[in-house]
Amino acid sequence: MLSSVVDMTLTSDTTTEFFDRYAAALLARDEASIGALYAVPSLILFPGQAIAVSEARQTEQFFAASWASTKASTPSTNRSR
Repeated sequence: MLSSVVDMTLTSDTTTEFFDRYAAALLARDEASIGALYAVPSLILFPGQAIAVSEARQTEQFFAASWASTKASTPSTNRSR
């Protein structure tokens, strides 16, 4: 039983560490760090788009392109009244 608790704790810690790194990379818009977090080969599924990924650079390019389009459509936080 103690072994199971230790295993669950390690799994939880590993998962938390992964998502902390992932969130930090997303907030920093750091496509290289995000690319390093994705497994290769993989499949990126996005509305209307499916990308078969054979190298980390493809993931980096996907996120870089999505940030460019998001920036153009993101409402400004500096609103005048």
